[in-house]
Amino acid sequence: MFSLSSIPQPALAQVVVKDIGIKLGIGDTIPEALWKFPLQTVNHPSGRKTISLNEYRKSDLLILDFWATWCGSCLNSLRKLKEIDLPKSVSILPVTAQSEKDIESSKAMSYWFKDYRPFSVTEDSILTGYFGVQSVPDIIWIKDNKVMAITSARYLDFENILKAQVDDWSTVISKPDRISGKQSNIQGKGGAF
Repeated sequence: MFSLSSIPQPALAQVVVKDIGIKLGIGDTIPEALWKFPLQTVNHPSGRKTISLNEYRKSDLLILDFWATWCGSCLNSLRKLKEIDLPKSVSILPVTAQSEKDIESSKAMSYWFKDYRPFSVTEDSILTGYFGVQSVPDIIWIKDNKVMAITSARYLDFENILKAQVDDWSTVISKPDRISGKQSNIQGKGGAF
């Protein structure tokens, strides 16, 4: 039996990147290799240093929130998310390309998060590559193993999260530059199937 855990991480990254061929867009299924790829973390609630998306796979809704310490709207979004009483079946996973050291030494982080430090995937290039993230914030909405929407942070609120859980994508509007021709005729303006 083939196990991804037996492959050294640089070699696994090559397997994962080779697996994609193209960037994932709205309506695309998340490849199996991506679910199992080890991701570095900072401030994990259990103190863990690595996780995988597979741990969140059974969530009704998985949201990847791509952010950076130099992005004020990203930090505002992260802080607002802490205040939302999310249903247990919804998982939001912040993701940054920055290192733990850069995050911990950031003056902006100290300003925005005086009483706690948010949990995040760090030093990411794999998820960023798969989803074609070129600017932050970039919010990837995943339901039933598929990319359902790619939005700005303004759509990441309690009301839209609850609607997305029941497949109502009418108010979750994908970024125009992230919608290809194949998604232009789908439900609502958001680009969700």
